[in-house]
Amino acid sequence: MRASKLYALPSGFELEADSLSFERELIATIGRHDLGTGPLTNQTDGGEGPSNPSEESRQRHLASLGGEADDPERRPINEFFNAIGGKQSSVPVKPLSSWRHVEPLRASVKKIGPTDRMAKAIVAIANELMLFVNSPIPRLVVVRGTEFLIENGCGREMIKAGVVRLSERVSDPRDEVMQLTSLGFRHVRDVISESRLIELGVLEP
Repeated sequence: MRASKLYALPSGFELEADSLSFERELIATIGRHDLGTGPLTNQTDGGEGPSNPSEESRQRHLASLGGEADDPERRPINEFFNAIGGKQSSVPVKPLSSWRHVEPLRASVKKIGPTDRMAKAIVAIANELMLFVNSPIPRLVVVRGTEFLIENGCGREMIKAGVVRLSERVSDPRDEVMQLTSLGFRHVRDVISESRLIELGVLEP
């Protein structure tokens, strides 16, 4: 059986407004590979143009800031994330208020192993919940009245890498709960020192 080919529609940077609408319709009809709806490699629904990046693109850029985000809700989570185990160039936990569309988690299509970023994301979202093999890791956490969520890409990569698994399918992605695997538990302890995990309140002394 031959591997399926992936395609990308052009970004449409010289298209007229009607053409941009047609681009969006084509992408919706053919389907995006990252959403599991088709073969297109486009990462947006189309129609943005270079001078009008999507809200999703803006939030991805904001999420890449290592702590000094302009968004006052974003800044504390970036700083906390970096305090877990060193500065991270891309923080995968962000305020729910900044999301345009929350997608359900599933395994990423790309091959990836456990990363430091994944370990920090698990600790950040645990928010003083104790970590152990099979411990529940909610995708959404509320800190000081603000809701934060693990981003789509990082969540999918964590599943693909085997550090977490989805406990069950739910209708609302914000209600998704992951379970920490034995590999994930070992990985967190390898990346972040035991004393630091105890200090953060996520590991029993």
